[in-house]
Amino acid sequence: GPIFVGQKVPIEIELRIDETVLQDYLNYRVSVPLFDVPGLRFIDASPVRSNTQLEITTAAGPIRLPAVSEERTIGGRSNLVLRAERTLVAQKPGLIRAEAPTVTIERGTGFRRDLFGQRQATGSRRSVSAGRAVRLEVAEVPAEGRPASFAGAVGSGFSLEVEADRSVVQLGEPIALTFHLRGHGDLS
Repeated sequence: GPIFVGQKVPIEIELRIDETVLQDYLNYRVSVPLFDVPGLRFIDASPVRSNTQLEITTAAGPIRLPAVSEERTIGGRSNLVLRAERTLVAQKPGLIRAEAPTVTIERGTGFRRDLFGQRQATGSRRSVSAGRAVRLEVAEVPAEGRPASFAGAVGSGFSLEVEADRSVVQLGEPIALTFHLRGHGDLS
């Protein structure tokens, strides 16, 4: 179904590299066109067990997302899996289309030892893999049933606490108030 303007949508990026590719692996380049779509904002949070970074190429330059690296068996084969998370927040209604994310992996095709005995590639080849194109419908928050005080916050469990710097005041005396807004949603 559609997502709503201001709604937080979790995004997970997962790069899987087969163990046979790792033997000749030189480098990788990940491109996620969704991250370049105007009208979208992204919030980055570090996964609980973050132990590495996943570099992603964007129109504005590379970004390095905190990621989790682990070995996992997929289809009976050992893989290195890098997983990062972001949160998407749509800022305007409409249809969002983004090309498929891609990863380009460069592998060595021939090797020799350098002066220090390190393995060095004498040639390379590239392989490209693609995910699925992204199509999202972003809807305006429904007007029906909207409270008169609605200020655009989309989410759940909102609470507002107010504290005064003192409890006794004379009429007309200034006091300082502190507001604490909490909840699960876009609090910006």
